[in-house]
Amino acid sequence: MPDSSCPALHFTPKKVTPTVELLLDQSGSMNAAYGVPMAPPSRWDAMRSALIDPTNGVVPKLASQVVFGATLYTSTSEKVNGRDVGKVPCPTLNSAHPRQRNNAAAIQQLFQGKNPVDDTPTAESIDAIRADFAANPPADGSPKIIVLATDGLPDTCADADPQNAMPMDPTRQAAINDITVLAAQNAFKAGIKLFFLFVGDDEAGDHPQRMANAGAGLDPITGRAQFFVATNPADLTQAFNTIIGGVVSCDLRLDSALDPADGPNGVVTIDNRPLMYGTEWNLDKDGITIHIVGAACTMLKAATNPVVDAAFPCGTIIL
Repeated sequence: MPDSSCPALHFTPKKVTPTVELLLDQSGSMNAAYGVPMAPPSRWDAMRSALIDPTNGVVPKLASQVVFGATLYTSTSEKVNGRDVGKVPCPTLNSAHPRQRNNAAAIQQLFQGKNPVDDTPTAESIDAIRADFAANPPADGSPKIIVLATDGLPDTCADADPQNAMPMDPTRQAAINDITVLAAQNAFKAGIKLFFLFVGDDEAGDHPQRMANAGAGLDPITGRAQFFVATNPADLTQAFNTIIGGVVSCDLRLDSALDPADGPNGVVTIDNRPLMYGTEWNLDKDGITIHIVGAACTMLKAATNPVVDAAFPCGTIIL
């Protein structure tokens, strides 16, 4: 509300908090040694450290700024007299839910006693997370994100280990790749952006690029969305930090719509420091969202409890 002289309308914008589901490959190949030379840690141990290390893990560092959930996915074999008789259930999912801020302890607990086993039903696992987002939606205005980390080509519940089939049939793997790309496209259609992180140096052809494209809503063949490949523990830590740090928002939502044309007449401050319109902030065409950009965005992300104020001339508000 304006004061009695109506010099300006003051708002305390609310920071947009992303909701990030970590979808993590728990298949047996994650036991492989990681890096060059091939030596400990394993891909699994490197991923666990990159995510939950108390000092350097991305989840503890960003737990107060991100609504985190995590799901380990694989399939498990039911054995009778030592022989596989099927995958039950498939996919096998273990989750640290509900998704919430300051969820580092639950995600750390998720890894306790868990080791890689069996196969990689990626499409079914993406579908399960999409369904869970629908059943347990995040707060209004919170972007929905899946960060998929996997170390190989996918299989499905119906067709496990196509890469090891004898005789080899490349059309089987291609069909499974297409199913997995479709799952990423369906997630995007449901409002969930998917980031693809390839853990290791196995041969994957164009599958990482197609998955990244699908997860960003681009054409799987012609798109050029960024995807991430980490071939050693240091790269893996950096990739998680880049992906998750990048989705920590510098968007601020107002509680009333403004005339976007009056954006240049506004004043936005962080901890009483004025920001420059155009280079450090701008007003979205919806008139509700302030975008903090550049060095000001870096400053906002680094601040623990920033105080943000936005003031606009009288008459700017659209009733």
